[in-house]
Amino acid sequence: MFKGVLAVYSGLVGAFLTFSGLRFGKMHQDSLQYSKESPLMQLLLHLNFLWPLVIVLLWVKPLARGYVLHPPSLGTNSTVPVEPLMSEPWFETSRLYAVIFCVVLRLVLMHRYLQSYLNMAHQRIEYVKKQAGRISNMEIQKRIVRVFFYLCVVAVQYLAPVVLLLFYAMLLKTLGEYSWTGTHVPDSGNLTKNFTEFPSLQQDKIAGDEEPVKQAAQQLTLAFASLRNIFSVVFFRGVVSYICWWSATAVFVTNAFGMIYHSVFTI
Repeated sequence: MFKGVLAVYSGLVGAFLTFSGLRFGKMHQDSLQYSKESPLMQLLLHLNFLWPLVIVLLWVKPLARGYVLHPPSLGTNSTVPVEPLMSEPWFETSRLYAVIFCVVLRLVLMHRYLQSYLNMAHQRIEYVKKQAGRISNMEIQKRIVRVFFYLCVVAVQYLAPVVLLLFYAMLLKTLGEYSWTGTHVPDSGNLTKNFTEFPSLQQDKIAGDEEPVKQAAQQLTLAFASLRNIFSVVFFRGVVSYICWWSATAVFVTNAFGMIYHSVFTI
């Protein structure tokens, strides 16, 4: 049942990000054309497009965690242990910083992408000029105004995927009890709380003369304690990490699909 709910939620996230990915693919293609004379800007644009893929690879255990925490030994003497590139707490924190960097990069390049969208008005005028027949000035003005009226929606489509990814990263940091400094990750023995932390719950029976309100409060506390043992930090780390990975995957796949779509079907 739980896996089915995750599957349905993953499908909904992928479906909701489809239209934003198509729009981003078009704006990214146009931005690259307008930045042919600036290699640095093209590098930033490509980095903005590929960075969600980097986030996806950081959550793939054999590619990221395996080589960072357990790097393979080089040379003939393979028995000598190799020092990890970073500690496990820092690796977990670096994935959160990677998501934040993705959002910052999107914000920095936002004006470039929105300007490439506004330039669609000029492209539509050029397309209308190539058509046979006469078109009134009112019709041309309507086509131009539609571009400007849709600008707010385009801005939301541009920022919504990475904001959603940032929200899940902050949720992972809070529920997973990670640290921004990468200095402490709770041990597995401290991830769940025992019933011994609730002295009132150790009573096997409730006295007959106890007040009903107190009895109901103890039952409610017992129920919350049971839920806390089920929804532990380990549970939240696994579920929210999967959601972060899938969101980054959906962002990159939809953006790549938008690039391919607009490369084949151009105006």
